[in-house]
Amino acid sequence: MSQKTVLVFGGSGIVGQGAIRALLEKAYRVVAVFRDAESADKAKSRLGNPSENTFVSVLGTLDSDEAASALRDSVNKAGEITDVVASIGGWWQKGPILQQSLEEYNAVQKGHLQPHFMAVKTFLPLIADKEGSSYTFITGGLSNYVVPNAGFITLFVGAVAKLALVVRSEYSTKPVRVNEFCICTPVQPWDAVSGGVSNLDMGRAITGVVTYPKTRDASLQVKPDNLDKLAATGAL
Repeated sequence: MSQKTVLVFGGSGIVGQGAIRALLEKAYRVVAVFRDAESADKAKSRLGNPSENTFVSVLGTLDSDEAASALRDSVNKAGEITDVVASIGGWWQKGPILQQSLEEYNAVQKGHLQPHFMAVKTFLPLIADKEGSSYTFITGGLSNYVVPNAGFITLFVGAVAKLALVVRSEYSTKPVRVNEFCICTPVQPWDAVSGGVSNLDMGRAITGVVTYPKTRDASLQVKPDNLDKLAATGAL
């Protein structure tokens, strides 16, 4: 078995679950973060109840410095991590952004940009000096265009992309490979694909980036026609 242990954020989501399944296929050990036990149990069941030797669920949040510190301690108890995949943030489509309250703005920011910032701030230093390590930000193509009434997604996914850019620059001299994996196509669950890309195929592409050392300090624009190449080589 490979010695990689991959910390995954967003294991309850479609992309995150595909990434976990693909990482397990590669015989990597996965430590996945969930907000509560119910979410962890549902994800584990959907994954076919993998053994505790290969899959560990950790409960916690990134809502504050204190919460992130407690989560880091829990992750450390689960074992030494070598890589991180951060697939954080859900959908939002409630209308034009200038019609939204400050409360709504803060809520969406807290669900998208803040957890990415807290995750990379807390966990990148743990792997930054390890040869062969990687930190992968999962973002989306909506950072480059606007869907009607979903402007906050463009705003905050775009902010996460810029966060990834800054972190890549600041850590460019470290052994860790920091990449943005920008998904530019709809993704659907592996057992309910109808016109989109399977989250398992997407997960295999993410796993390729984690596995192969060719790509570092990159923003990967991921589309259906380059998934196989990413899965096989980790590069475009």
